[in-house]
Amino acid sequence: MRGKKAISWGILALFTASLLSLVFPSSSGLLVEIPDPPVGQYVKGDLINFHLNISTQGDESIPFNCLSVVLGGPVNAIKQFGLNGNNISGPNWISITPLTLTYTEGYGYMHGYDYRYWYGYGYGYDFNFGYGYGTTFSASYSITIDSNYLTAGNYSLYGRVETGNVIHYYYPSNVTYFQVMAGTTPQAPIRINSNADFDAVHGVTGGNGTQGNPWIIENWDINGSGYGYGIYIGNTTDYFVVRNNYLHEASGIGSWPYYSDSGLILYRVQNGSIVNNTASPNNTYGIVFVSSSGNIIANNIASYNSRGIHLATSNSNIVSNNIASYNTRGITLASSRSNIITDNTMVEDGIFILGLSLQHWNTHTIDTSNTVNGKSVYYWKNQTGGIVPGSAGQVILANCTNVVVENQSVSNGSSGIELGFSFNNTLANNYASNNIEGICLYSSDRNTIANNIASKNSVGIFIYSSNSNSIANNTISLNGDGIYLDGSSNTTIVNNTALNNTYFIYFYSSSNNTVVNNTASNNQYGIYLSSSTSNTITNNIASSNNWFGICLDFSSSNTITNNIALSNTYYGIYLYSSSSNNIANNTASNNYDGGIILYTSSNYNTITNNNASLNTYKGVSLDSSSGNNITDNTASNNGQYGIYLVFSDRSTIFNNTASNNEYGIYLVLFSNSNTIFNNTASSNTNYGIYLTALSSNNTIYYNNFINNTNQAYDDRNDNWWNTSYPTGGNYWSDYTGTDTMSGPLQNIPGADGIGDTPFIIDADSQDNYPLMTPWNGSSSPTTPFFKIPVVAGWNLISIPLIPTSTSVPDALTDSDGDTAWDRIQWFDAFATSNIWKQYYSGWNYTLNDLSGADNQKGLWINITAVGDGFLNVSGSISNSTSVPLHAGWNMVGYPTLNNTTTVGDAFWGTGATMVETFDPAAPYRTKFVGPSYVMKPGEGYWVYVPADTIWTVNW
Repeated sequence: MRGKKAISWGILALFTASLLSLVFPSSSGLLVEIPDPPVGQYVKGDLINFHLNISTQGDESIPFNCLSVVLGGPVNAIKQFGLNGNNISGPNWISITPLTLTYTEGYGYMHGYDYRYWYGYGYGYDFNFGYGYGTTFSASYSITIDSNYLTAGNYSLYGRVETGNVIHYYYPSNVTYFQVMAGTTPQAPIRINSNADFDAVHGVTGGNGTQGNPWIIENWDINGSGYGYGIYIGNTTDYFVVRNNYLHEASGIGSWPYYSDSGLILYRVQNGSIVNNTASPNNTYGIVFVSSSGNIIANNIASYNSRGIHLATSNSNIVSNNIASYNTRGITLASSRSNIITDNTMVEDGIFILGLSLQHWNTHTIDTSNTVNGKSVYYWKNQTGGIVPGSAGQVILANCTNVVVENQSVSNGSSGIELGFSFNNTLANNYASNNIEGICLYSSDRNTIANNIASKNSVGIFIYSSNSNSIANNTISLNGDGIYLDGSSNTTIVNNTALNNTYFIYFYSSSNNTVVNNTASNNQYGIYLSSSTSNTITNNIASSNNWFGICLDFSSSNTITNNIALSNTYYGIYLYSSSSNNIANNTASNNYDGGIILYTSSNYNTITNNNASLNTYKGVSLDSSSGNNITDNTASNNGQYGIYLVFSDRSTIFNNTASNNEYGIYLVLFSNSNTIFNNTASSNTNYGIYLTALSSNNTIYYNNFINNTNQAYDDRNDNWWNTSYPTGGNYWSDYTGTDTMSGPLQNIPGADGIGDTPFIIDADSQDNYPLMTPWNGSSSPTTPFFKIPVVAGWNLISIPLIPTSTSVPDALTDSDGDTAWDRIQWFDAFATSNIWKQYYSGWNYTLNDLSGADNQKGLWINITAVGDGFLNVSGSISNSTSVPLHAGWNMVGYPTLNNTTTVGDAFWGTGATMVETFDPAAPYRTKFVGPSYVMKPGEGYWVYVPADTIWTVNW
């Protein structure tokens, strides 16, 4: 406990707990000795809280005060906590000289003590404890203050008193009692907005505004609560002095510049002298100058504000012999030039410079007479080379090159080491703790930050608009942000260790940086990229963090490789609205929620060769994210899902292993048009693959479903569980069919590795071409091919696929080489002359006018060698093909592998009146077919339409 204090009847010996309630004897006084501090100083002390609270009969409350005094503090300032246990918003300091509280007689029950916990200078929470029943509270109770003593007077209380009138004692907890100003007079906030406002109405006590006789504003005690300022002076050129004022508790709402939550604000002024004022505490600024030049700020105290003394776009001012203590920033020079800063004392804050141009940094005069926590401030500008002396309270380099800052201990300040527009410097083996920024760089390139310890800062190492720096082998712990890059590029962050920060690494709008071989453990977030592009995150360990190991937030084109994201509370690797990233070769395991998670418009990412196993819920998850490529990953032994898609379309799930989960692969809620192939889903306890809740038009083939409790579930009828013959479908370990037949209809004798009967998934879903043996894990599916049946001589055929090559003869060259032809003809219905285009292998190429063959054309082909009776062609499957038809006869192909559609259905809407197809037994090798004829892939057709139209084949 601080300060001299004595309490009668030996109370001090009992103070052994954080809160002690003492019952008054019936006829005793309480004597607390409180020494007077020197005027103008700040003191701290322990808190004693006097609380009386009683209700009359019928529970009608009488408002009694809860009063407190800070032991070691000034005697004429008592803390009034509130009335009847109600919350109050912030401190309300009152002076009592003396105060008498008289309580009238009443009956009923009496509340117990009221305990309030205060977060320093701020808002409290209210907790009421138990009740004690009493009878009569009579006579009077008084608190009297004289010059040295606070005395609690006599009273009488009958009945149970153990929860009655008590003293609450709190051990020291940075309870702050604020300055006592001698000779000040209460005054409402002062607002002067022109030279004409310098008058008595506006708090001016003397002067005429000349240099020899400036206006005087002095000796005021101004509480700015609800106003937003204590004294505002703006848009003046007269000479004035503001001195010996106590400016405190400025807070409120309104418009700039009048309401800035400042004790004293000067806006666009000159010729001012701010002397011997106390600005404390205020919500934002103690003393702030905006666009003001040629002023003096001397011998002031600015403490317990967010900013102590703040100069913004203000030039050529003198700031001297001030005390700036316990602010977030002590003295700030923001976008300001040529200010003189001397002989200032800063405690637990310091000097902070910021600005976008060099002259905001290297034009000031800041000498070593300024101190932070008793140690000199070293401000070097325009210097090349040298080593900053040891034992600095703060180091600032402005426009410096090749300077060494080493072995410094810079703690409990604003910015421990700050560089602006400085290059090729070395910051090594320093200890920076309990600052806002431990080490910070502004517009400073090619510096080395190595082997430092940054601990308990708001930001350990802050890099702003700075490029090509090296951050290596540092220990970063217990900071808000460990390493923070904002608008910075080409920085290398290597071999750092981070523990117990909110963020280890945080990038904002930063690109082309490399993060390698770092260890991030027990942070809230390991590595976090926001609105950042083209960074490389590799070979890092991000483990046991409370949220994410690695997180990308609105970040694109980054490479995340070879990292270990292990045992994080939520996700190993998490992408939010982040696209076109490459996530490869990482281990994301033993995380609580998921291994690799893509969420909300995280599109077109490549997730390759990662191990996302042993997570509590999901291995790899896509949520509202489309067009991603999920390839070669292992997602096994997760609590629920190996690979999980929700509201996610058009992604490729290829060559992954999803085993020993509850669900291997799971699609839900409009997860449409995904391609799932070449995966292995095995030994999952519920389903190998599960499609539900309006997930449609997905294509699932070449997968191995092995020994799952249930192989598959599909609650729709529009997912595709196979491609065309002979590409096939999937391998099912419980398929019981045989393989003795081949062909698209499995009606041609001879085994082909495809089951002769479908694998039934449910009543309306089946795999038509189940594989007889597990798929061999080819890196990509075989290009689809089709066997067009042919006979010797002329055949009317078509290619049902989009040919790999449409040139002739390539498009119709038999892939197994045993079927040969010599001539092709096509009828061009749109030609006005030479309507028959043809190709003949025996002609000079200049005579051939049929240069291409595609899936829209019906073709006459002359087979000279039948071979196996099939012309094997390859290509890709078309989802939709539009074929132009000219009025009259057209010779067209059938551009689909569908073999169940009739002529009537196929040509519905075209107006076709006649259709012919190939018949080798007919006189002209064609025959008419009616509306019920089932069209077949590989056949060519003559179609007659009465008018030009478009025939669309999309089945």
